[in-house]
Amino acid sequence: MSTPGTGPSLASIHIYPLKGARGLDLRESLVQPWGLAGDRRWLLADPAGRFISQREEPQLARIQVRYAGPAPGEGVIFIAAPGRLAILVEPPRQAAGAEMVPVSVWRSELLAPRPARPPMNGCRTFSAARSG
Repeated sequence: MSTPGTGPSLASIHIYPLKGARGLDLRESLVQPWGLAGDRRWLLADPAGRFISQREEPQLARIQVRYAGPAPGEGVIFIAAPGRLAILVEPPRQAAGAEMVPVSVWRSELLAPRPARPPMNGCRTFSAARSG
């Protein structure tokens, strides 16, 4: 908020690494041409490739995500649901030719890279978050 005569100011910065999950509060962020670094770089999709939103699954708000790299948007992510072990998900390796899969996000159709390896405990963690 700005006070009259002082100009604009930034009160807080938030990113949502996993679309639909809980956000992260940051003190600072790199701005990239496509948005804040690390913001909405991951999503959950059903077997048909349709992304799963918090509107459909309100329990996604309970999922916490953090980056393990030196800065948001870099390196692996840790995903945790209450009462479950955190899982580690590696980003796709573009140099290794990441597999691209069709995904629909609202009315947009796109190709998204599959993670480098399936996460350990991933299905159980997300099932736990979805079931409450």
